[in-house]
Amino acid sequence: MLDLAAVVPARGVERALDQAEILRVFDLHALLDQLERNPAHPGAGRLRAILARYEIGSAVTESELEEALVGFFRAHGFPMPELHAAIDPCDGGVLLRPDASWRRQRVALEVDGERVHRTHRAFHDDRVRDQRLVAARWRVIRTTWWQLTQRPHELAAILRRVLGA
Repeated sequence: MLDLAAVVPARGVERALDQAEILRVFDLHALLDQLERNPAHPGAGRLRAILARYEIGSAVTESELEEALVGFFRAHGFPMPELHAAIDPCDGGVLLRPDASWRRQRVALEVDGERVHRTHRAFHDDRVRDQRLVAARWRVIRTTWWQLTQRPHELAAILRRVLGA
């Protein structure tokens, strides 16, 4: 991790730390030991800063779309939502795992890519998921790769209004 922090941007190090946590090989004590023994290492400052501010496992992403979404939240100053957190709409159906959710505000955000979400099944499944969340008094916001990358100010304005920020 120390060597990685010297050559990749902070988000890349965060992702590596998240993967270490997922694989159950993350060892904070070992990292802190490395930092103590190598204070002048080129990656030491970046790794120290990441460990001070980043909650390991809090922004695990499953796709390039979701990675862009995490960058969007940070760039626009939004509180980090839960990613893929289970929501029980209390309707007897399966738990739902929106891409991002803010429980206190009961807002779920879904990021739709054309490749997956334009299929017949996904199109219909997405509507049923939205209906189940709305029936459970959640607000569902859908965004696309295009909006996220080409018109992020539009999405930011909507989210600020919906989240009450």
